[in-house]
Amino acid sequence: MNTKNRIKTVLTAMAIVAIAATPAFADLAAGLTLDFNASDPASGVDDSNWNSLTADSSQDWDFGADVTLESVSTLHKITKAYHFTGGTADNSQGHWSGFEDNDDASWEFWLKPSDSGTLDAAQTLFESGGGGDGMSFWYEPGSIGDDQGTVKFTIDDSSVQSTVSAVIDTTEFSHITGVFDMNADGGTIDLMQIYVNGVLVDDNISATTTDDAANDDDPTGLGDWTGTNGGGLGNSNGNVGDTIGQGQYDGYMAVFRFWAVKALTAAEVEANFRVLGVTDPMEPSPADGAEISPSSTQVLSWTNLEPTTGSDVYVDVYFGTDANALGAFTTDPADGLNVTSVTVDASVIGQTYYWQVNSYINGSRTGDPNEGRLWTFYVVDFPLSLVDAGVDMITWYGQGVQLGATVEDDGVSALTYLWSAGPVSGASVVFSDETAEAPIATISKVPYAEAAITNAGFEADQQGEDGWGGIPGWNGAGNWNPPADSYTGSNVPEGQMCAWTTDTISQVLAETLASDTQYELTVQVGNSLRYDWTGYTVQLLAGGTVLNEDVDTVEVPLDSWVLVTVPFDSTGVDPELVGEPLEIRLLALDLAAPEYAECNFDDVLLTADPEFPPPDTATVELTVEVTDDVGSLADTMMIDVYGDACKAAIGAGLDPIEQTDHDGNCITGFEDLIRMVAVWLDDYSLTEAGVKP
Repeated sequence: MNTKNRIKTVLTAMAIVAIAATPAFADLAAGLTLDFNASDPASGVDDSNWNSLTADSSQDWDFGADVTLESVSTLHKITKAYHFTGGTADNSQGHWSGFEDNDDASWEFWLKPSDSGTLDAAQTLFESGGGGDGMSFWYEPGSIGDDQGTVKFTIDDSSVQSTVSAVIDTTEFSHITGVFDMNADGGTIDLMQIYVNGVLVDDNISATTTDDAANDDDPTGLGDWTGTNGGGLGNSNGNVGDTIGQGQYDGYMAVFRFWAVKALTAAEVEANFRVLGVTDPMEPSPADGAEISPSSTQVLSWTNLEPTTGSDVYVDVYFGTDANALGAFTTDPADGLNVTSVTVDASVIGQTYYWQVNSYINGSRTGDPNEGRLWTFYVVDFPLSLVDAGVDMITWYGQGVQLGATVEDDGVSALTYLWSAGPVSGASVVFSDETAEAPIATISKVPYAEAAITNAGFEADQQGEDGWGGIPGWNGAGNWNPPADSYTGSNVPEGQMCAWTTDTISQVLAETLASDTQYELTVQVGNSLRYDWTGYTVQLLAGGTVLNEDVDTVEVPLDSWVLVTVPFDSTGVDPELVGEPLEIRLLALDLAAPEYAECNFDDVLLTADPEFPPPDTATVELTVEVTDDVGSLADTMMIDVYGDACKAAIGAGLDPIEQTDHDGNCITGFEDLIRMVAVWLDDYSLTEAGVKP
């Protein structure tokens, strides 16, 4: 088998990754006349019906029992194809004389011929015409098992006939395009071309020197390609044309398209290929349309096309920033013999670079090269891809924690760091250097004046205007974003949300009641325009006992908010209440008992003087924000802080308390010995018979 025109389809994981960055060609070339696509259920209806997605239903195919619509596995964007098994297929389509014979035309196929079994030597893919005039795409199988064959495109106009051909790989679907350009030279020569996977393989004119010259007959008078009898798909419909094979196709066909009065350009053929195709025969790297980091030593590489003569390929490489004025790039060796890579300077961020490789595949640098595609890539400073603040930690007050962020970035621009700590009542966080990549954080106990009320402004569970939500941290009703018809200007004292209740909402705090302390509870109380007024009660409690309350002593006018204050002096308080958890309750009195009435609350605050003592344990959230010239990315970590190292060890689950550590401070010391001596020789045995527990 002659393989001089063979274009292998290389389908590798690398090619798939590369194509993901390739600009998408969403649309087929304009002017499409017939569009058969088996993967589209509107076209690939069933085993018997393959309908055009365009309006002309007279050209739909109606298959016999020898054709089945099947799901297929392929690396192209093809999911279904019609499987022709060498039978009669369909030769009933109306003749094509209505499609402007004696004019330009283009045909496109996605197909995968069989490479096993008994195969006809010349299989019809598609044909139209009769014994004297017509055209055909037909297939010549290779030897069984060699995974290749030849697709031929023939036009026969009485005494004038011309054929172009291309060897294809049968292990995958191939994209085949045939183009007829009548009077292409502006005179009388009729150009025929055949493309495989978007690349021109063969034509019939002598002006092109990189293809098979044996068929370069510069034909004239090929105009009547339609003939006068019906078309056939996978089988001939009557006569096909002089010396054109008329066998039955054995293989898969996923797409058949036709453009009347249109000779597709090379760019349109390539774009059509990319609608469903995933590979580029030359496999450029960087992939076409890729984004890369700047580099003064960027390697551009490719796979050379297979030569038509001998084993050598010569290339010309062009590179630059102006697609219309690319400069020739000096290769090594200078004549471009079998060169597959060059190194260029692509170091300007924001710049689009263009490059092209033209190939001499006829064994020498003579004649015109096979012009390659124009590839592009873009140089960018990529955004940060990963910021990890680090694993969660355990420490104790006063013991520094070594921090260290993990960052993944392209390294193009400098990075800056900023560490911060979330608010924690009773704890202070100091960084050795908050702008360092790996500072030390030390957490200390500090008294605090304001109680740690969860969701004090009822802003958690945000809602849109007039939306209702929950109030995390509280027991009772919910939150509300009041509209203009409830409070003029939709205003609330703090944020956007407020609380509503027809009964009671409450929260038990982590803080406990201390003696000899001045407490002050404040809360905004609202009377909306929308609902009847209930009256209010604001209470401060400890251990469930009311310490002080305000029962509707402050007038709250309609459409307004009023600050209500409840003070409490714990001097002389019942000792049994000291140490009990503090609690806040907000109540609607429902004094007038209207049909529906509610009370609104917002911005709750409880202070203490002297201040609240710091807690024995705390959880601190640390955030690191990393910034480069493109943007920033942040991550958080948590640190659990304990009163001392022993409690931290217990918190870490280390079970550090030994049997000899009687005071439970993680140290067996003199205090433990004193405790042991105090009970030395005590007898805990029974002194008489007892009752079984």
